[in-house]
Amino acid sequence: MHYQPMKVPARTEGREGFYHITDISGDVENTVVQLIIRDHDRDIFNKRKAVVQQIVDDLNKQIPNVAVAEIKDQYYNMGEKNQTRDAHCRSSRTRNERIRNYTYY
Repeated sequence: MHYQPMKVPARTEGREGFYHITDISGDVENTVVQLIIRDHDRDIFNKRKAVVQQIVDDLNKQIPNVAVAEIKDQYYNMGEKNQTRDAHCRSSRTRNERIRNYTYY
């Protein structure tokens, strides 16, 4: 996957992933670009992060030590978390049903 400049929130629909620059600031010596990478598919999300890292690596090949990427995962697909929670709830419910149905002698 390569960087797709058209994959921004305004040009995507539904569950399509995107890159979204949220802030650019800088001066003569330093520039900081902050962005959000969003995708509902974990594999594509990881590929998008790799694209950002590749862009930084490519810049550093042209001008050594010119760019640094700090990639932090802050928000995950809540659907994945809910699946885990639901599986735990089903497991607990089944265990509790077994305990209630147990006959004591």
